[in-house]
Amino acid sequence: METLVSDLSPETGIAIILFFRLIGPNNEVALCRSYRVGTALELRFGIDGETSFMSEEVGSHSQAMTLASEWRTMLTKNGFVER
Repeated sequence: METLVSDLSPETGIAIILFFRLIGPNNEVALCRSYRVGTALELRFGIDGETSFMSEEVGSHSQAMTLASEWRTMLTKNGFVER
């Protein structure tokens, strides 16, 4: 699966589901949530209150849950921690 860097500023869409919350390397809160953007569903991850740095369009919340799990595993191996 391809992960895209989001350059949306400000981000658009309506937050729907929070999949996980991690603490970043600089002690910042980072969130992974799904968003409804028009007719599409998008999974995003980033520092709370900032533009997401990972995003990908998904076909369903089931697909979003699978991708969120993959991201969580990768992120916790690369400096983010669960609290």
